[in-house]
Amino acid sequence: MQVAQEFLGEVDERITRMMTALPGGLTLRGGTCGILLGALASIGLKYGSVKRSERQLSNTLGLRVHDFFRELTREKHGTINCQDICGYDFTKPEEASAYLGSAAQHACAALLVETVSFMLPLLGEPV
Repeated sequence: MQVAQEFLGEVDERITRMMTALPGGLTLRGGTCGILLGALASIGLKYGSVKRSERQLSNTLGLRVHDFFRELTREKHGTINCQDICGYDFTKPEEASAYLGSAAQHACAALLVETVSFMLPLLGEPV
């Protein structure tokens, strides 16, 4: 989300703070990967609307991001869930600590790079 804000030319500290609940599959509970959620939120930041009638582009691009990420993780992990992707249960302090610096953390970083590289062009030219 931070990268998307920088790309769009305006960083809002409130948005950055809001997004800190996403890592680890929503507050370290292993659900939907925060990389995907952050990418979807980035699409919403640029193209979202409070008016339902003006959400078509946001919905269309959001589906593209979701489907890209799902395909990216399907073969190796079979899921978009954090715990299944990284293999660590962040509700257990010893596993959360073991994740830091692990091969899984590096794999997640690569997944982040691939997702951001796909998502940023969808945001168009920076303002």
